[in-house]
Amino acid sequence: MKFPYRPEDENHVKWKLVLCDDPLRHWPQSLQCLLAALLTLLPFAAHSQWPTLWGTHSPLLLWMLPVIVSGYLGGLLPGLVATLLGAWLAGEANPAMSQSAGALLTFIGGGLTVSVLSQRSLSALRLRARVEGKLMAFAQLIDSTDDSVVASRDGALVTHWNRGAEQLFGYSADEMIGQSAEILVPKWLVAHELSVLARVRKGEHVPAYETQRIHKAGHLVDISTTVSTILDRQGWPIGISRISRDITHKKRAEQEKAEVEAKFRALVEQAITGVYIVQDRQVIYANQAFADIFGYGSPQEALEQVPIKLVAPQDRQRVVRNVLRRLRGDTDSLRYHFNALRRDGSPFIVEVHGRRFMHDNRPAIIGSLIDITESQRHQAEMARQVAEKTALLRQREQELHTILDNMPALISYYDTDLRHRFGNQGYCDWYGIDSTQLAGLPLAELLPAGQLARVLPRIRQALSGETQIFEYRIDRPGSGESWQAQIHLIPDLEGEQVHGLFALILDFTPIRNAEAALRESEGRFRQLFEAAPVGISLYHSDGQCIMANQALAELAGASREQLLKQNFRHVQTWRDSGLLTVALRTLESGLPQRYELQMVSSFGKRMEVECEFTLPVVQGVRYLMLLAKDITPYRQAAYLMKQAMDAELEKSRLDLQYRQVVENMVDGFFAIDSRGQLLETNDVFVKLCGYEPETLLGMSAADLELDASAEDIAARIHRIVHKGNERFECRMRRKNGTHWPAEISASCVGGSGDRIYAFVRDITERKRNEDEIRRLAFYDSLTKLPNRQLLIDRLQQALETCKRSRRHGALLFIDLDNFKLLNDTLGHDMGDRLLVMVAKRLKACVRGKDTVARLGGDEFVILLEELDERRERAATQIRAVAGMIMEALGQPYPLAQLEYHNTPSIGIAMFNDQENTSVEEQLKHADLAMYQAKAAGRNTLCFFDPVTQAELETRSTLEGELRNALRRDHLVLYYQPQIDRNGSIIGAEALVRWLHPERGLIPPAQFIGLAEECGLVHQLGLRVLEIACGQLAIWRECPTMSRITMAVNVSARQFRHREFVPQIRDLLTRFAIDPARLKLELTESLLLHDMDEAAAKMGTLRAMGVKFSLDDFGTGYSSLSYLKTLPLEQLKIDRSFVRDILTDPNDAAIVRAIINMGHSLGLKVVAEGVETDDQWHFLLREGCDIGQGYLFSPPVPKGDFERDRAHQPAWTPA
Repeated sequence: MKFPYRPEDENHVKWKLVLCDDPLRHWPQSLQCLLAALLTLLPFAAHSQWPTLWGTHSPLLLWMLPVIVSGYLGGLLPGLVATLLGAWLAGEANPAMSQSAGALLTFIGGGLTVSVLSQRSLSALRLRARVEGKLMAFAQLIDSTDDSVVASRDGALVTHWNRGAEQLFGYSADEMIGQSAEILVPKWLVAHELSVLARVRKGEHVPAYETQRIHKAGHLVDISTTVSTILDRQGWPIGISRISRDITHKKRAEQEKAEVEAKFRALVEQAITGVYIVQDRQVIYANQAFADIFGYGSPQEALEQVPIKLVAPQDRQRVVRNVLRRLRGDTDSLRYHFNALRRDGSPFIVEVHGRRFMHDNRPAIIGSLIDITESQRHQAEMARQVAEKTALLRQREQELHTILDNMPALISYYDTDLRHRFGNQGYCDWYGIDSTQLAGLPLAELLPAGQLARVLPRIRQALSGETQIFEYRIDRPGSGESWQAQIHLIPDLEGEQVHGLFALILDFTPIRNAEAALRESEGRFRQLFEAAPVGISLYHSDGQCIMANQALAELAGASREQLLKQNFRHVQTWRDSGLLTVALRTLESGLPQRYELQMVSSFGKRMEVECEFTLPVVQGVRYLMLLAKDITPYRQAAYLMKQAMDAELEKSRLDLQYRQVVENMVDGFFAIDSRGQLLETNDVFVKLCGYEPETLLGMSAADLELDASAEDIAARIHRIVHKGNERFECRMRRKNGTHWPAEISASCVGGSGDRIYAFVRDITERKRNEDEIRRLAFYDSLTKLPNRQLLIDRLQQALETCKRSRRHGALLFIDLDNFKLLNDTLGHDMGDRLLVMVAKRLKACVRGKDTVARLGGDEFVILLEELDERRERAATQIRAVAGMIMEALGQPYPLAQLEYHNTPSIGIAMFNDQENTSVEEQLKHADLAMYQAKAAGRNTLCFFDPVTQAELETRSTLEGELRNALRRDHLVLYYQPQIDRNGSIIGAEALVRWLHPERGLIPPAQFIGLAEECGLVHQLGLRVLEIACGQLAIWRECPTMSRITMAVNVSARQFRHREFVPQIRDLLTRFAIDPARLKLELTESLLLHDMDEAAAKMGTLRAMGVKFSLDDFGTGYSSLSYLKTLPLEQLKIDRSFVRDILTDPNDAAIVRAIINMGHSLGLKVVAEGVETDDQWHFLLREGCDIGQGYLFSPPVPKGDFERDRAHQPAWTPA
């Protein structure tokens, strides 16, 4: 229904404005009469000029014209003047007429009548002009107001439009005056506006009301408007006035206030903290958490109780006193706890926090309370644990003090002000001070000023965070004792903050004395070396000379500097005389060599010498030493000198060894003779073996070593004598019969073999750690089978072995069927027991040289090696093993009073010397074959297929490209129209397409399944919803598209995502779209997974305004119960039924039943896949509401869809 509007009304108004004009209203009466006389003379002059043209009575008619004009322009007086003058002139012009009294009287009477009527009309027009002037002033006043003032003729044609209306609605006065007011009214408000106009026309008073209008820009404006009738002076209605005010900000503020109040109420109602309001000593409000805390079913039930009964008797007076204090205003806020009683009478403790406020102009308390019973219990338990931990800490502290007091070092701790905080007993004894007096004592009061000044720079460096280690001589006060001490100053750091300083003072006097003795021994050795009558030189194994004495220089006829520059490997005389060969033989064999020769040195001196090469080892480095002497009577003297030098070296070494090493070392030590008999031991070795020292000295090395015979010991002694040293590991016996692993480093000094020294270390803990590391690194902790790391190592070896032996090998990838179900039903401990039994059965099915490994979960891998060279025979062997495995794993498992049955799926990948595959590729092939076995129905085996591998690689590539497509926004939506029974486009289904940069447009069938498998379907679905909602927001501004409904498919995984509902709410808010324009299409299988959860989510979304359509109806497990329960709006008939609707009576009957059932449940029915006119006509006859398919349009881009919609007739509600 539209407002009445006649185009001719506009012309009528314009014409009346012209007629109402009064051109002579400002002329005086004399001039108006003069103008009337002049107009009357014009006909007389015309008659005089052409007398024959006029008849007898024609002059009367001619002179009546000036009378009419004069009366209209001037009114009564000018009309009378024109009448009388016209009668006289007519008589003069026509004498016959002057004799006709009747004609003259008729003329005069007509003139008088015209004059009187003209006077009345002119008076009315002048009155109207004055009124219009006042109206003009009033209109200017109206234009100055901010409110919209609009006047219209009968509520439709706009006659007045002020500036306030221009600002409110966006139209100028020129655009709206003369236009229909209907363009401002939304279609859904037309009926209401017409009813308001009808009431106003009847004279009813219509109070101001709130409504909406359409702005010129297309958006809606909220207004408050007053409608009244415009009356003329006689009280007749001549128009409708509307005074409107913009209340958009008010509505927005009210909406925001309502949202805030709703959020606050939801927060309070859903809070886990009890919230209450007390007024007049009564609880007038409580939330559900309050009722739950006190054990009541609802807040109302809790409010019905007497409040004081909620408090335990012993605390009631205190609680009442606290309530009254706040109600009286003694304090605004108070927090305390008291003992309370639940509904069943059980006691508990609550903590309350209440604040005074004014409610209905009366004081009240709003507060919160929580149950702190468990918290109090936890605090008591925590206090008990703290007490226990404190006692334990004190015990540990005492133990630590005991350990520190017994350490052979001076240990102390200072704060940053260099005040003592701790000192062990040795520290206190050294400085002669009681430990109770040490705490807080400044370091300056304990150390002499000179000592403190020398160490103070080091202390400052340590306090800056740098550890200081230095040597310093300290004197013991009151005695002559002093130490050459090594001092460690260690900062106590927390982050970068230094809180104090640890000081550790070690006595290095024995070590420094030993070093001095060593230097003295080295001095004696050098004196002997220089004074020896034989030539001595020492060489690196590469031939470079590093030492040569003066005797050798004299023997060779050269200087020592010349000898030190030589490398015997490059000296020609060594090569010519055979000396080089002897030297190299010594280095290769490790045995001393003697050689006599006559030669001319490289410096030209002829010599006859006896040369001896030996291989001394110094600090683990082997050198070549040359002793050269003349074969003269002094040979014996030179030999004696060498023996004396060796004895001196041995004496120095033994002195240092026994004084420092043997007595203080942490490792065991023993010495044996060439027969293996023990000659010496230290205390550490005695403790390790458990024998008395005297007993050990009567034993041989073979008696102590567990796995060595006397022959083994003799062979080892021989090797040590010839090599100089040997390091090995063995197992040693204890006296009690146990054994322990040992690491032994043995050496023979001097090469005679008379005495061998050995250092022994107990490596029990290291072996245990190595075994544990190996077990953790290479074996599964549950089944004790090799893990993935060890499997990869063995598979790598198997691949290399296969290339050499040309034999086949195979990987069997085994996965237990339905293992997750066992974990979910019987628990993970039963699952672990099953895995252990499976591991044992698998090991029983293979050879000892084959590998059974567990990769994790329920996945096992068997590596078969050294199969037949022929592929067919190897495959037969593999099938036999796999058959044994399937039979063994198919036997029942005893688990917790029941027999559990399980089956495996086995994937097999063979390899041979012809295939150049890596370890990871081989594992991937077996894994893929296992999944093929799963797909074939489980409890079966399958060999690897390269074609399937290629498809998998293609699929993997496509998955990576799909992830990039989601990141780079390569997804687009196509839209397939939905047509109603009248043939109009009322909606569209959004269908996703992948716009690949290289492959072009990819249909959803090629990537939706992939997205499901790789976990991208939720991200993909969310992106589709974002694009769809964004498009709805754009169409909202387009008049032809604003009423379109968008249907979007939602996958099961996306719908079940816990963030699905908040994401839909966020999209609706972000794009500000009408929720009713968004329709989510769900499948039956999705709803049946968890009916309660699905119903809850759909109910929440339906409350927002979102609609739902049940897609592919009839293809799943259809149930009338959920159709009746769930908030659905549509059923969609699957295309499989529509395709054969004209040829298959069953499909026709199914479609007919779905339509009737949907209508009976109040649901609209949509048919998918409509491709022919006959199909659509059949569906229309059966009552189908909406059609979709290629008959109407394939899915098209948004531009094509918008163009198709623009050519459709405007949509109107049914």
